[in-house]
Amino acid sequence: TDGIIQARVGINGAYGLYTNETGTITAGKINGIISAIAGKNLAAGLYANQSITIGDVNGTISASANSNAYGLRSLDDSITTGAINGTISAIATGDSAFGIYANNSIITGDVNGTIETSAYSNAYSLRTYAGSIKTGLIDGIISAVADTNSAYGLYSNTTISAGNIHGAIS
Repeated sequence: TDGIIQARVGINGAYGLYTNETGTITAGKINGIISAIAGKNLAAGLYANQSITIGDVNGTISASANSNAYGLRSLDDSITTGAINGTISAIATGDSAFGIYANNSIITGDVNGTIETSAYSNAYSLRTYAGSIKTGLIDGIISAVADTNSAYGLYSNTTISAGNIHGAIS
């Protein structure tokens, strides 16, 4: 993707790329911009019920909503990316922002760019529910900011395995 994909809705449900039921998302490098903006609830740059597999992120994937903003979201499976050299951003003016959120595992290449989340409450840059997180070298920035409750750079209920960390996790 070298161009611009933008989804904008006044109330609920904006998705840059979306699959439902047994759907998966597979894409090469993301060099352009994928943006989802919801006036109230639920915005996701990429959203799949099953797996998401993409190449390097050299551009921008962003989501903005009052609540439940996701850069990348796999509801029932895993997310695999190449190197993250660009930006993955999720901003919720209310509750819950997730840069990358998978029910199972998250595997990324090197993180040379930025994964950032901001919310009034509950900000997670990388979050798994039932699986592990594995990253390559972290030479960029992973940032989670919440005004009131719960901010996590990387959060897993099982294991986290990262390459060398030369950048910042805050």
